[in-house]
Amino acid sequence: MAQEFATQANSTPDAMIRETPYVQSEDDVPEIGNNQQFHNALAALNNPNDIGDAIGVKSGFAIPMLIDKKEPRIPEFDEVKAKVRDTVKQQRAKDQLEQKAKDLLASATTPDALKAAGEKEGFESANDDGFKLGTALGKAGTSPQLDELVFAMKDGEMLKAPVKVGDSWVVLGVTKRHEADLTQFFTQRDRLRDSMLRDRQDQVFDDYISSVQEKMKRDGKIKIYDDVLDSLPEEEEPQTPGGLNLPG
Repeated sequence: MAQEFATQANSTPDAMIRETPYVQSEDDVPEIGNNQQFHNALAALNNPNDIGDAIGVKSGFAIPMLIDKKEPRIPEFDEVKAKVRDTVKQQRAKDQLEQKAKDLLASATTPDALKAAGEKEGFESANDDGFKLGTALGKAGTSPQLDELVFAMKDGEMLKAPVKVGDSWVVLGVTKRHEADLTQFFTQRDRLRDSMLRDRQDQVFDDYISSVQEKMKRDGKIKIYDDVLDSLPEEEEPQTPGGLNLPG
């Protein structure tokens, strides 16, 4: 297979073949990454030299071939110590990041001072004008917990503690709060009420028609002659009134 595609890819067969260490589900495969389709294809291979289907990967496509397989077992420490070490490092980094976020909040008394302190430490900062509840807060994304806290804050007020959104810690302050403009609501209240009323009336009418239709169907009062309809030219087929659905 490598020989067949090497010429098309302007490469050599040896350069197109990759060997990986033992991997398990959710592992990053060298030059492929954590590709769930690739992992699923690997899981379907049971015997040495079994070959899977072509899987799309970031660099093109890959065809997995099983060389060896280890059954599930409790691994020796030497086999997992690198992963344990990396996990500990990642946890320490997360703890340090949380502590740094707390330190930033403690060192600043205004939103502007917080922004300056964060930028000085090399953290990303931004102003989000016109933020509304339920919308994404910059690159931090959305968070019901953050929405609740921001809604209760006043001009110039800061968060009491960092808030975790996804994998990020968010610290913020409110520079200016704009209360809801109720005059706009009262101006459009009648239009909104009429629109909702029409929607409700349409729903009630549809429900009524459906119930009558089902009752007439059960009582045998509705009968559709399909053979007659099929014999009619298409342009002469009777049209069903809008909002009325008759069973065929």
